Amino acid sequence: LYLDEVSIGLNAYDILKTGKDQYGFSYPLTFKSFGDYKMPVYVYLVSLSMIFFGKTDLAVRFPSALAGTLTVLVVFLLIRELLKNDKQTKSLANAMALVGSVVFAILPWHLQFSRGGFEVCVALFSYSLGLFFGLRFWNTKKWLYLLGVVLCLCTSEYTYQAYRVISPLTFFLITMIFFFKEKKLFKNFLIAFFIFIVISLPLIAFSLTPQGQERLLGTSAFGRGIFSTGFVGFIKDIIIFLNNYLSYFSLTFLFHLGDQINRHQVQNFGLLYFWQLPFCIAGLYFLAKTKNIAIRLVIIFLFLIAPVAPAIALPSPQTLRSLLLTVPFTLLTVLGIYQIYLQKNKWIKFIFAATAVLALVSFVYFLNYYFVQYPKESQI
Repeated sequence: LYLDEVSIGLNAYDILKTGKDQYGFSYPLTFKSFGDYKMPVYVYLVSLSMIFFGKTDLAVRFPSALAGTLTVLVVFLLIRELLKNDKQTKSLANAMALVGSVVFAILPWHLQFSRGGFEVCVALFSYSLGLFFGLRFWNTKKWLYLLGVVLCLCTSEYTYQAYRVISPLTFFLITMIFFFKEKKLFKNFLIAFFIFIVISLPLIAFSLTPQGQERLLGTSAFGRGIFSTGFVGFIKDIIIFLNNYLSYFSLTFLFHLGDQINRHQVQNFGLLYFWQLPFCIAGLYFLAKTKNIAIRLVIIFLFLIAPVAPAIALPSPQTLRSLLLTVPFTLLTVLGIYQIYLQKNKWIKFIFAATAVLALVSFVYFLNYYFVQYPKESQI
């Protein structure tokens, strides 16, 4: 266990045994840690996990592993929901969803974090499930799915720091899109907005305190403060933000080096596989010409929103804070596979067979390095 995992485990065990955290606060909504305050959801999940596994490493990491596994299923449902209502893609919706879930399941980026006690994996699961419910609401107009969006996004913002920014922005965008698409459901949107605000109020109030801003101030890319003062300082901050933001789309970061933090990745492996690159390019082509508004909105929005919170912090790029990017890159890979399948030439079967072999070899090579070499090289 690394330092943050130990802190989570200690507080979870204290909550389980005494109902108080290590500082004596009863069932708090935030947990004081080493230099910051942790969101509560993961700590309470670990506390629940300790009922079954005791005070063990497994108990600390099990919620992350379970969430990582369940996110594979959510990605399957998300892709199928995106594709099944489009005339062009509905015939292969199930097959493409299965391919996408397999791709997501073997991504080094996601595997790395879902095997450790990282709160971000639970946040990613909850956020992705919220997106799925949003698509279901888009297609069915059933109120319960909108309520599911609210609850899932609220859960994610109470789980990991970056989602304190990502989830509210997502919720407001979803409600605006749905409102302009279905103005007759204004009452439903108003109720959903009210529920979201009420649930988020404790977190909003905490974020306005010095304790709530401690993490942001400690990792801010703009010096010891959120933003600089004055016009020149503002322009400098904008440039810093844009440089950090764009760094998350660097091919070197994605396919070669990552962020070079041992705990975050296996050294000498990219976050994505090289074989995905041509399919991502083909996916961009599909995205440019598709008439499916939902597909275009979801993928473009995820690419736009995922680096926002990470870009205001240092170091940038950083793989942990940007884990959400695994979802749109998986979607883009699947659409690229579909786009190449549409070409219907004699080389298609060979291309897919070669890709399957290459993907299998890459994954086996990664697993061998991960289980054999990585433990020796990354001891802290």
